[in-house]
Amino acid sequence: SMLGASETVFRELRQWQLAIDASSTLVADADISTTSWTSGTCSTNLWDCINEGTTSPNDSDYLKTAKGTGTYSYTHTASDSPSDVSTVTQIVFNVRGYYTVAASTITVYYSTDGSAPTTQVGSAISLPVNNPSTQSVTASGLSLTKTQIDALRVKFTAGVGKNGYVFLTASDYVLTYTASVTGPTNNQIMRHGK
Repeated sequence: SMLGASETVFRELRQWQLAIDASSTLVADADISTTSWTSGTCSTNLWDCINEGTTSPNDSDYLKTAKGTGTYSYTHTASDSPSDVSTVTQIVFNVRGYYTVAASTITVYYSTDGSAPTTQVGSAISLPVNNPSTQSVTASGLSLTKTQIDALRVKFTAGVGKNGYVFLTASDYVLTYTASVTGPTNNQIMRHGK
């Protein structure tokens, strides 16, 4: 026999969740370790010299290493991620800087548990001489929670050549993440058919 118009053919309880790729940019937010680095023309907070990001950098404020052959590290925290972060899958670390006198590099490290950064990202970045440029290294294949990414710490280690200096003028950290957008709750019923 035919079903009446008011009879339910199929009924299912579901909670729907959409996965959407999104991106967001974090910047330096607080100093942790500044040994052998100084602020060039900005405040006493070194992070304030590089927190404008690399899209519209202010090359007249910068961080500067001590002079001469050596390895100098600077560690800072990053700003918090957006509230809709579910899983971070990639971080692109953009670093804008240069060296004077002798060839120098910057190596980027990070951590996401509040500890000292020890995870190296890519290879050391060869800096240009005298004129700042932005260069990137990428950490991909990640599966980081919002709690982990909000604990992001970044360390720049400068390998400075003889009688040289390294200058950093800006940095930022571009996240690729899955944002969660929830749909109908378990209390909402989806009906199919008549």
